[in-house]
Amino acid sequence: MATPSKKNKKNPIDEALSAIGNLTSSYQPPSEEEYAEFIKRMLIGIKPGKGIIGTEEEERQLEENQSQGEGKQQKTGSDASHESQADHPNEGVDGTAPADEELIDEADDEGSEASGNSSDNRSDFEADGDDTESGGRDTVNVPGIEHPIPVTQYFGNQWVEHITNLHSVEPLPVDLHMPTTPHDYQRKGAAQIDYLCKSVFRGCLIGDPMGLGKTLQAIMSMKLIKHEPGIIAVFCPANLCIQWVKAIEGAFDEGHGLSAFLLNDSSVSAHSILANRFDAVVCSFEFADANMSKKTKFENKIEVAAKNPKGTLLNRPTVAIATGMWALLGLPIKRGYIDEAQMVNKRTGKRHQSLMKLPVSSWCIMSGTLAHNKWYDISGYLDFIKGHPYTTDREFLAQFKTPSYTPNAAPDISGAQLYLLQRFLQAFIVMRPRDVLRLPPCHRLSFGVKVGETQESVILEWTEVYKKACVMDKKSADFKQNKNKEISALGAAIRCQLHGLHPRLAPASKTIKFNLEAEDVANSTAEGLNQTYSPDEASQQEKRRQWIKDLNTWTLDMFDESPHLTTVTEFLNFMVNNHPDQKIVVMSQYLKYLDIINLCMSKRFKVACLRYDGTVNQVQRIEVQKKFAKPESARPLLMTVGAGSVGLNLTSGKIVVILEQWWNISVENQGISRCHRQGAEDKVIVAKFTVQNSCMEHEIARVRHSKAQINNSLMKPLVHKHDEKPEIAELIY
Repeated sequence: MATPSKKNKKNPIDEALSAIGNLTSSYQPPSEEEYAEFIKRMLIGIKPGKGIIGTEEEERQLEENQSQGEGKQQKTGSDASHESQADHPNEGVDGTAPADEELIDEADDEGSEASGNSSDNRSDFEADGDDTESGGRDTVNVPGIEHPIPVTQYFGNQWVEHITNLHSVEPLPVDLHMPTTPHDYQRKGAAQIDYLCKSVFRGCLIGDPMGLGKTLQAIMSMKLIKHEPGIIAVFCPANLCIQWVKAIEGAFDEGHGLSAFLLNDSSVSAHSILANRFDAVVCSFEFADANMSKKTKFENKIEVAAKNPKGTLLNRPTVAIATGMWALLGLPIKRGYIDEAQMVNKRTGKRHQSLMKLPVSSWCIMSGTLAHNKWYDISGYLDFIKGHPYTTDREFLAQFKTPSYTPNAAPDISGAQLYLLQRFLQAFIVMRPRDVLRLPPCHRLSFGVKVGETQESVILEWTEVYKKACVMDKKSADFKQNKNKEISALGAAIRCQLHGLHPRLAPASKTIKFNLEAEDVANSTAEGLNQTYSPDEASQQEKRRQWIKDLNTWTLDMFDESPHLTTVTEFLNFMVNNHPDQKIVVMSQYLKYLDIINLCMSKRFKVACLRYDGTVNQVQRIEVQKKFAKPESARPLLMTVGAGSVGLNLTSGKIVVILEQWWNISVENQGISRCHRQGAEDKVIVAKFTVQNSCMEHEIARVRHSKAQINNSLMKPLVHKHDEKPEIAELIY
């Protein structure tokens, strides 16, 4: 590769790209005409009514047929045919149990939407009632009141008063005995947290973007209740627990701060915590769930034992956080703080339900992406907020969903319902814009790598599999009884991406026998791998070892089979040798592809990359961060989405390389914010390398853009600076 002259003043990214072939520089998404052609190719053989949009005339005829079918159903009763309803995709991914079931579930939902399908997601949103189906009621059902209250009355002057009172909260004083002076918005945010947690809502939503210091605001609000009876509890992802303990103990000057305890040992009792007089305990979502599960199982055993007095005596389990001792002593968990709350916002999730059972007096819910995926994800947070009538997903959708006349249509929101939801949230949400803090600029670039005809044809094969999975009738008896189910829509979409990255990651579909029990889609992603392995997960560990063993036998010509790999590794090598000061973070959804990049960089270019993923334990992760931050280090950091999207601080990183389109733009933003955040001194450049001639990449881009538009329209009026008056959403009824 030619080395450019030192006199060349080009941007380092442009300089690197000019030295790399097979790349469309300044690549832009396809035009409407180009995308229409992609869709046309993708939808060959698909008829309207199968979750895929047809022509205007086809859709009109379909709607008429559906209306006639509904009329017949009303006449003939429950035996009427359901053939007019839109089919649901096969939502299953594989037969394995991934490390984070909720993350995999979310990806499955996204894979379903990618096809255009509109699953009603009945496990989360019970869309089988009249109110839920129609949506947009003009009354509010308030518990304890016999008759519904008009929307204009419930959300009238009293609700406006809630909003204005929140804005009028005075910020905390400047002198807080802290080693660093917090920003004005942080002092006000901390005061607003305390105000809302003591209000009728008994909780708040903190939705500041990533990197604005939500943690510090939360800790400042903890200080305000230090001397009140009870204990403070922080619940967060496991990899953030140590950071929270250090942040709490280091937030204030000596003699003025808080003491914190990392609760990660199931043998530690509540008595021990109480005796040591800790101000706060920090534990992971998993630990809290395990604590509650132990308590629930013990209670069930007691019921059985009560019926058999002569049975063996039961040993009471140690459950420090879930014990009823706190309430008996009048020392409840006075305030619970949930960090990265988007990970536990599903009401049907085990962790969500376990947190809800804890004896917590008030909640502070924190997330940089409250509307993490779909707009109605907001519903799950409302379990932690009191003083409102929307205690179920059904009630939430019945009030805020826009009326729809399409069977099984995904819940939508617009017009009067959109304004109403915004007005509702404004009473207990605190969100500031990113520009409240002066950060260096963040430039986003996108580049398309064109794969060869053979690779493109296999991607089209997987697209055909994807299409078939999209129209599979999930409700049919054949589907339920057939053990040899074909691959899911998400599985096919993943394989489209994997084959585009490297053909050996997902061979041609003709060579695969589609059996869900044999599928291993989850293990292709970072979330499918744990840091430690229990006996029943030993097979995952063995698969990982075998994969690494096979990969180490690869020759250089095997790396050359992928234009995408060649482009990315040449780019990394160029930057390491010509611009070592430009520290690079490489992010992907796929652990195996990062393995390939790591080996290619080592064998071909003698460059040793750093790794940060689910196979790297907590101690090793700290060492990796230290090595990456060293000024003399030019080693690229390869990171999986699951490991690096939350809580990590990599402000020394100047270039973020994203290796494929991600379904969820919020996760992408979280990943970028590891570098572009408070403390960053230089601009951050985001370079995304996608497969240009892949239908699936464009389909994913379309889906995420559609979701982002809805979520942005919902959240926009909720965001305002701390010293600006909120624009109260109108009531259009």
